[in-house]
This record gives sequence, structure tokens and C-alpha cells, in this order.
Amino acid sequence: MARICSKTSLLSTLSSGLVCLGLAFGTGISAAQAQSSDARLPTTRPVLGIGFTGGGDLLVQVPFSDGTVQNIYAGRLVHMFLGLEHQVAQGYFFRGTLGYHSDSVSASNGSVSFSRLPLELSTHVYAADRVTLGLGMRKSLSPSLDSTGVPMQPVPMMADMGWFAQIEYELTPQFSIAGRTTHETFHYQSGGVDTPIDGNHVGLYFNVTF
Repeated sequence: MARICSKTSLLSTLSSGLVCLGLAFGTGISAAQAQSSDARLPTTRPVLGIGFTGGGDLLVQVPFSDGTVQNIYAGRLVHMFLGLEHQVAQGYFFRGTLGYHSDSVSASNGSVSFSRLPLELSTHVYAADRVTLGLGMRKSLSPSLDSTGVPMQPVPMMADMGWFAQIEYELTPQFSIAGRTTHETFHYQSGGVDTPIDGNHVGLYFNVTF
């Protein structure tokens, strides 16, 4: 693989997601203040979230012209999603989301990334005041290891049905923080041989509901 010339900061990759989350947080609080206090069930609300994850097998090592190397893993780095929550009774709710999960390395002359579109369906039960436990299914759509400006062939993959479990704490009725463990496996074909890739990871998530 040809070397990439110069690094760019991960802050530029994450800043847009964090700004959107902050704007959504403010919008959610304003909407909540305008709502009537006698809201009734059932109710359906949009949910927006961003998570920072770590784990999974090492997929590729990307060398730089200064001699350093950065790694791309199957369970890293940023997972952003948008979806709906539906509550039909007190004590539990359902959540469905579609997101974008990616680990990438970028420089002035190219980039390498592993990305997928996770589709998730989950059930969440209140275990205590403001604390929910969630269990769900996850299917990563279109997983692929790609590059731009770097002589590397794209590596399309397939993903098995995975699952995740999480604990979530509601800081406010609109804003919550969650810890999650996710188990999933990817596959790619090489020389007629199926090779599994461990995509298991843990993550810290920040969610906003409207």
C-alpha cells in the first residue's frame, strides 16, 4: 500500500457529529418545555445519537510518510444514528434506528475507512428511576473496507445478525447517556475461502429524544 503523506486530526471527523448533537439537545429541551404536562401514551418520538466505540479485529495498518502507522479496527470508532422510540405502556419502550458506523484514517492525499450502516431494533425496560436496560438485534448493512487516493482494492463484506445489550441513564427527559456491548461478526471471501472477522465492541453513547 502506498504511504499517506500527512495526518489529519480526528477532531475534524467528530466535530460535525458533536455540533449536531448539541443543537439537537437544545431543540429537544425547547420542545419539551412547550409540551403539555399531561402527555398520554402511546407515544412515538424521534431519537438521535452518537457513540464512540472500541474493539474488533485489526483490519489494516496504514503507514504514513513520517514512519508512523495508524490502525483500522472492525469495532471502532464513531457510530451515529437516527430513529424512533415507541412507548405503549409505562415501564418499557421499543427503539428502531438506522446509523452510520465508521473507523477511518485520513490525510491530504487520501483516506482509508471501514464503514457500515447498522440497522438496530431493541426493547428497553425501566430497571430504576431514570435507568433502563436494553437488549436488541443489529444487522450491519453494506460493510466495506474502502480507500480514496490509495492503491488498495475495496473489500466488500457480509455481516451476520448481531446483538447488543446496554444500560442507559436519563440525565433529563430528553438527554441520556448509555454504555453498550455489541457482538457481531463480518465475513469476506479471499481465494474462495470464507474469513470471519470479529466486530465485537463496547461503546459510550449520547442520545437525544424530541
